[in-house]
Amino acid sequence: MRKTWFLAVLIFALPLFGNDRDRGKASQRKFIEEVVLSDTGGNSMKVVRWAVSPSVSVFNHTGAPGEAVFSHASAQINAALEPAKFQVSVLQPNSPAAPLKIVYCNRDQFPQTLKKYGAQQVGGRFWAYYRWWDSRYQVERAVAVISVEQGSEAQAKESTLQALMVLLGFGGWSGEVIDSVLGPNRQQPRTELTDFDKKLLPFFFKNMQPGWEAFQVRRAFDKAWP
Repeated sequence: MRKTWFLAVLIFALPLFGNDRDRGKASQRKFIEEVVLSDTGGNSMKVVRWAVSPSVSVFNHTGAPGEAVFSHASAQINAALEPAKFQVSVLQPNSPAAPLKIVYCNRDQFPQTLKKYGAQQVGGRFWAYYRWWDSRYQVERAVAVISVEQGSEAQAKESTLQALMVLLGFGGWSGEVIDSVLGPNRQQPRTELTDFDKKLLPFFFKNMQPGWEAFQVRRAFDKAWP
């Protein structure tokens, strides 16, 4: 009788485990769709990303948090991107020729700093950004301003990781409960890329093409998400 009861419990439990896995996969699929698509105007959402590896330079107008935080973030991004054979070349600080610029400044300097580079402001609490892309939805240049008034070095690290990911092509954030620097806010900032992020970055550059729409993103996820 005990064996029969145990077998019945096991049989009924198996679909529950399967449903948990399905829900987890569905949540990841929705998360990726939300973070890889960018608002391209006219109620249109498309993949917008660099087609070639860009170079980046840090511009530190105030001396803090400085190059150490930037180096921490860029090294992590490049390590995660290795499987995609895509790298961000880090130039000397204050290199005007860099198509990708990270500027540390006071928060009240965001509008004037972005204006200096011919950009409008997108975002605005701890950092803001602007990207330019061509008719094929390939990013040509991008700039982010990151506040030096972060409250902690940990918050500065998270802001820099987020800014670099968005400048590379990610469209924003998702409310899906996924452990990612592009996921919901937590009480403690994420100072390192998560395991999910380390899969997401190479997946994005290996499997997502500029100009793709939501149905193509979903198809790529179903075919190639690890």
